[in-house]
Amino acid sequence: MDPTERLVKRLMTAVKCNVCGSHYESDRVDVLGHQEELWFLSVTCGHCRSQGLVAALIRDTKSDEPPEVVELSTDISDAGQLEGQPAPYYPVAGDDLLDMHEFLKGFDGNFHALFGDH
Repeated sequence: MDPTERLVKRLMTAVKCNVCGSHYESDRVDVLGHQEELWFLSVTCGHCRSQGLVAALIRDTKSDEPPEVVELSTDISDAGQLEGQPAPYYPVAGDDLLDMHEFLKGFDGNFHALFGDH
């Protein structure tokens, strides 16, 4: 596993499950793929076994502090239905919107090309 993926998995241990509030364990975080700072992850809570999909902007803060994780999560029940749990609120900076706008301008919707064979 690539060192950046290990770091992303380790960073996800600071994130809590939206269902039971337990912290995720790094071995229950699967990296689905990423494009620059935007990472897509699948997580399973070790405590309540709920599953979620996470889109996270992980950017290097260029300092002695650890990289910042901005996480958007969607819980999925065992039956694959979306749960009505609200995701935690994280402020979005204007630069984040501009970065996403630039990314989407050139994105053709082909996720296979974006993530390869992950």
